[in-house]
Amino acid sequence: MAFFNKIKEDFTIIPNGIFKDCTMNEVALISYIASKPSGWLFRAKTIGEVFRVERKNIQRILRSLEKKGYLKIP
Repeated sequence: MAFFNKIKEDFTIIPNGIFKDCTMNEVALISYIASKPSGWLFRAKTIGEVFRVERKNIQRILRSLEKKGYLKIP
């Protein structure tokens, strides 16, 4: 199967290593966060609504990404 990228604007770049280090859910979440502007403040509840996933699951994924060094949660 060939993939032809027709997206020419409004896209996000993430490192390829993330696909080796993270689960599919972690990749989806970090991609979503990376697509937001610098300084964007996010809440697990809001992200859960976007992905239609319970807040506790988003929190679990966020903690895992922080542990792996992809996020720093204050």
